[in-house]
Amino acid sequence: MTSSSTRQVVILLGVIILVFLVAWFGLQQYSNTEVKLWQATVLTEKQANEVKSLQEQLKISQGNAEALQAAYEQEKNKPATTFYVQAQTLPEAAEQVQERINNNDQTLPPMALEESDRTVVVANETDYKVDVLKINLDKARVGFNVLVLAGDGWEIGAGPSWKKGTML
Repeated sequence: MTSSSTRQVVILLGVIILVFLVAWFGLQQYSNTEVKLWQATVLTEKQANEVKSLQEQLKISQGNAEALQAAYEQEKNKPATTFYVQAQTLPEAAEQVQERINNNDQTLPPMALEESDRTVVVANETDYKVDVLKINLDKARVGFNVLVLAGDGWEIGAGPSWKKGTML
């Protein structure tokens, strides 16, 4: 009798450890992927103006790519802030800006270092400047809420929550 219950406990512990290791490995993979996606990406002006290119380069949905392309067209001549870098060429300047953003260089304006889902550095050859776009994707966020009410006695309610985000 004891050997079969011991065996069941060992199997249960093995399953728990296996589930924990799989969850830990999955979380590590997810974290590494998210960190890579948060890094600044350099695009040419042509790529920034093509929906398909934006979708492929930034790994975003077609709807997000269309909204980003439209917003870029509308806002590219209205900078929120301006800063200067010294470089030989425009692509070199874009790479410098990308590297400084990825290294969290505190000499950059705070707007360039804001947290966002994606950061795009565009080498704008038409106006001979580098544009930095901060993108927050239109995605649903799922959470869990708990409500505790105290009155004559305690009452606790809990349940899932869902919020649809907005783009830009």
